Amino acid sequence: MPAEDIAKFIGKRKPNSSEQDFEVWPDNWETFIFFIELSTQWRLVSGMSGNVMVGLDYTGVEAMMRIKNIPKKQKLTLFSELQIMEREALEVLNKPKDKKD
Repeated sequence: MPAEDIAKFIGKRKPNSSEQDFEVWPDNWETFIFFIELSTQWRLVSGMSGNVMVGLDYTGVEAMMRIKNIPKKQKLTLFSELQIMEREALEVLNKPKDKKD
């Protein structure tokens, strides 16, 4: 899916030139959309060395599952898949920025 389409979907800014398109397999589509819908549920810690993303707020995740009426049988699978995406996202979100001297 093109980064620009995702930006439109979640109502964000136009992606910059360093962002790349990527493919989402059909089996992962529902989890991907749910992950994008949780974009306001990230926990952030600020310190002297900058901001660090620590993960999703699981209370917000649970609330979203209730709001969307996710069937009980699907919640555990969805949550497990979401945690995989969260771990990968944290690596990218917390990657040190290149410093320009």
